[in-house]
Amino acid sequence: MFEVRTVHSHAALMNRVAAMQGVDMAGALRSGGLSGAAWRDAVMACLRCPAPHKCRHRLAAALRPGADPALAELPAFCANRALIEALMPARQEERAWA
Repeated sequence: MFEVRTVHSHAALMNRVAAMQGVDMAGALRSGGLSGAAWRDAVMACLRCPAPHKCRHRLAAALRPGADPALAELPAFCANRALIEALMPARQEERAWA
């Protein structure tokens, strides 16, 4: 069982990682683009990740002036990579035209 503050911390981390990709997770929930169950599963995937410190480090480094733009990209190890990529604005536009 996870402590409430740990769950909140990982949910916030996931939201910040998604925001770096232009994805508003709360907005996706409100608009129906993301179900509550899918969001819960994503938070649980983040909680099970063995390397949340790497995401925190990447986010902090990406916000520094002159940072390498690659730091803002989704890390390859991210358990929520497919979900976040599917919610990216460019991907949403591609599906609208399909």
